[in-house]
Order: sequence, then C-alpha cells, then structure tokens
Amino acid sequence: MATTIASAAQAGKRIVRYYVWELPVRLVHWALFFSIAILSVTGYYIHSPYLIAHGSGAYVMGTMRAIHLSAAVLFLAALLLRAYWFFAGNQFARWRAFLPLTRTQHKNLKETIRYYALLRYSPPLTIGHNMLAAPVYAIIYILCAVEGLTGLVMYNAQLKAPFLNAVIGWIPQMVSIQTLRSIHFFLMFAFWAFLVHHLYSAILTAMHERDGLMDSIFTGNKSVSSELLEETSLDLLEQEKTVDAAHR
Repeated sequence: MATTIASAAQAGKRIVRYYVWELPVRLVHWALFFSIAILSVTGYYIHSPYLIAHGSGAYVMGTMRAIHLSAAVLFLAALLLRAYWFFAGNQFARWRAFLPLTRTQHKNLKETIRYYALLRYSPPLTIGHNMLAAPVYAIIYILCAVEGLTGLVMYNAQLKAPFLNAVIGWIPQMVSIQTLRSIHFFLMFAFWAFLVHHLYSAILTAMHERDGLMDSIFTGNKSVSSELLEETSLDLLEQEKTVDAAHR
C-alpha cells in the first residue's frame, strides 16, 4: 500500500475527502483544550498564588476560584458528551476504535510502533486514530475522569451538597482530601506533557501522510484513498463480529 496520500495519488488510486471527526468529537477536543488551559492557570494560582493583590476591593482568589469552577463545568460537560459519543458516534469515535480487537488493528499497532522505533519511514495510513495513539487517548480520558472526580470531591468537601454527598461523599473516608488534592494538582502536569507530545506527533504524522490531519480537527474531513476506505469498511465488519462473538 502507498505510504502517503501523495504517493497513493501518484499510484493512480482515487483520493476522496471523507468525513471522519464528527462535530461532537471536535467540540469535545476544543472544550477540553481550553478548559484545561483555564483550569491550569487558575488552579495553579489556587495552589500557590502568584499575583499580588492591591487595594481593599481586590478579590483575586475569589475571582480565580469562580473562573476555575466555570471552566470545570465546561470540562465535565465535555467528558459526559464524549462518554456518550463512545457509543453514539461513528466507527472512528466509538469505544471499539480505541482497542486492538481485529487483525487489521493489530497490524496497525505493530506498524505504528515500528514507525516510532525508526524501523519504517512513514506511519501506516489510518483514517481514524492509529492503534498506538488510540489506547493513549483512552487513558487520557480516564485521567480526565479522575481529575474531574477529585475536583468534585474537594468542592463538595466545602459545599456539602446532598446529591454529591450521596454519590461521592464516601471517597474522603477512603482517601484523604490532601491526597486527592495532590492527585488533582499533579495530573495537570501530565495533561500538559501529553499536549506537547500530542502536538508533535500530530504535526509529524500530518507531514508524512499529507492527508489533512491538522485541518480535520476543524473541518472533520480527511483525504483518504478509496482502497483504504474499503479496507476500513471490512475492518468495521470484523470488529462487529469480534464483539458479537465476545457477547455469546
């Protein structure tokens, strides 16, 4: 198979624009990015104030906490939408796309590892996430859930809301608030470390595959060969058979 869209076109393969990333996926992507950026700036201030307030009317800590809470609502809403879209989305957004269930996915995982190990020049062509990135994204979503949960527990420690008490009020009895605060704080650095690698790998892959990867997070469309589309359709059928067999 051709290793880039350009080489696929040169080989005479038909190239089409294909709608990969649905609107909810793109909204979640940008909502998480902006909310984590705001939460990081305000959260670090709450942890260690870095601005000096002047005047009797200055209320920097209160303002930071209010902004932090507002961004947290956006963050949690994005997570809930993504959790729903793991089951309601297209074949590239559903949970099956994040696990190596089929032979094609296993091969993609192997070849992507070979690419990052410098054993092949170009990454294997993939319409959605490659099978090395997909499990990492799944882990990031889990860490986001932990971040949201620890934040809610700390918020409820002061609020004492009846509903939150019923759902998560038991957690501080198992894990101290200070431990939860530390987990909440250090996960912020994990997200930013992931961002650096995510941006690097996205640019690197886009340069090699030349399939409109960077544009796709805005438009949802990627350039793919008709041959790859056919293989992906067959792989989807194999995924469905694998899941059906597991349920029997």
